[in-house]
Amino acid sequence: MKNDLTCAVVRDLLPSYIEKLTSEETNRAVEQHLDGCADCLNALAAMQGEGGPVKADPAETREIDYLKKVRTGTWKRVLAGVLAAALLIGFGVWFKIYRYGSDVDPSAVNINDIRVIGSSVVVAGNLKDQSLGVTHADMLMKDDGLMEIGFRSAPKDGRDNQFDFVVQGEEYAGVQEVRMEDRIVWYHGTLIGEKTSAVYNARHAYVGDMPANGELARALGVQDTFGPYSNELETAAEPYGWHIILLDPVEKDGFWTTLFGGGKPLEMEHYAAVLIACIDNLDWVEFDYTMDGKECAERFTAEQVTRDISGGTGSIKKCAEDPAALQALMDVLGF
Repeated sequence: MKNDLTCAVVRDLLPSYIEKLTSEETNRAVEQHLDGCADCLNALAAMQGEGGPVKADPAETREIDYLKKVRTGTWKRVLAGVLAAALLIGFGVWFKIYRYGSDVDPSAVNINDIRVIGSSVVVAGNLKDQSLGVTHADMLMKDDGLMEIGFRSAPKDGRDNQFDFVVQGEEYAGVQEVRMEDRIVWYHGTLIGEKTSAVYNARHAYVGDMPANGELARALGVQDTFGPYSNELETAAEPYGWHIILLDPVEKDGFWTTLFGGGKPLEMEHYAAVLIACIDNLDWVEFDYTMDGKECAERFTAEQVTRDISGGTGSIKKCAEDPAALQALMDVLGF
């Protein structure tokens, strides 16, 4: 339809148009003119700014609608990606915790039996945490007859807390030692206790190495039994010795009654024997303490503990030559 309205006529009509006082036919004519006349459209915008909403440019409105659709679609895709990633991560966490499991620390496992039968190896035990079950076991042969084992665990969920794994193959026929990381659990047919393994790994050559002495004493549990203590070493000349000075007074009653049964502190001798066996150049250990306000000392030499424990048939030093020998000593002493 031809539009004969001039700019002057349109601008005269704009106040009535804004107030919605013009007819539908006049409205169409004004809007047709506005679509093609930027000056009149600006005039309309100026008038509407004083008292009403600005009429949007139809082309601009279409562009805004398109951008809104693009943004909406982009956000939907981003949201879908985030949800998919969250689900994938959640599944991975669930699988790691409840199916694949986590590596078990060697100290969290009881090894109750290891048997080597021809080319088969049987490893039996249980996890210390009763709420966990075993999901997987690794039993790998290394060089020189060493087999390394490891376990993964997850919340029980029907899994067994105990395990009894068997591996077979010619490579297993030569198994001589089984370890879980640094922990020795079996050596030449002897099951090795957790404490024995820690003590064996803490063996060293020189009593003058006080940090190494401390590591050995911790593995053996000296402070757990006797309480806090300090140390003095005598290493200027042979025989080399170690004073273990108990800081708490010793009581006659209770535990110490049995400890000093027959007037001899057997418990002290047992600890001294292991320390002497595990430090190559250590010749004696002395426990210094107070009892009833009196200062006391009990010294144990390599010769004495050899005589008392093995009947003099072999040096106490040989009792830590290998893990099986040390386990035999620990068993005799009641550790």
